[in-house]
Amino acid sequence: MSAFPKILWGITVPAGGWVFAFNDGVARTVTVPAGTYDHILDLCTDLQALLIASPSALTFTVTCSSLGTVVISADGAWTVSWAGTANALSSQLGFAETEAVDGANALTATSQHLSGWYPGLMSWGRTVNRGTGFASRFGFKMTWPVSQAIAGNEEARTIGPANPSRESPFELDVITWTEYDDTLRGLAAWWTACVMAPFYVYPNRALGTVASWGTQNVDFYIATLVDGVVRDRDVPPLYVAVSALFHREPV
Repeated sequence: MSAFPKILWGITVPAGGWVFAFNDGVARTVTVPAGTYDHILDLCTDLQALLIASPSALTFTVTCSSLGTVVISADGAWTVSWAGTANALSSQLGFAETEAVDGANALTATSQHLSGWYPGLMSWGRTVNRGTGFASRFGFKMTWPVSQAIAGNEEARTIGPANPSRESPFELDVITWTEYDDTLRGLAAWWTACVMAPFYVYPNRALGTVASWGTQNVDFYIATLVDGVVRDRDVPPLYVAVSALFHREPV
């Protein structure tokens, strides 16, 4: 259980796919197919399936922690070949291409993966008990946007949707300007990617794993950004508060 949220968004793999190269005694490669993936968990699920389906006798597992750290591990000895691995895949997973498989046969990324924002980790330290929680209650409430017109005979007509719209505030506080401005893993990365596109919001960042993405409208919500405002904080200096409005997308 975590008191902190996370936001994940889509990843586009270009034509030709992304190659991951490794050696288990024999040089091997797998290729993540071109296409659009819902989020990092979707991409890692596909990479894990490809590694398991490869000719290697090893069983691979790909995980993504509640801090956004990707780990690729196997049940036997192996090494990674960065020279043969697509740089874009390495970057997307958070690898600096300086990492090596450790004694536990695990390859751990140095940084948080791309295409995701974990509020407050840059500001307050990248540990499980740090981050920025909600400054106000997060929850989707029903609204009924309607339009009314009055005819010449003074009879009113009201037009509205068949189902209510559901919106929720998303408010966070004491986030550093550094995190706000970061175009790779910060708030700027999220808004740039999702100003016109849906994203996944997990109110509890401990939920949503490669093994289990969770249930929509229970563990996560698919949302779109209605509005967003960043306000300067007077105390402490160099911090901002974030206030946004989310629209919940249907199942």
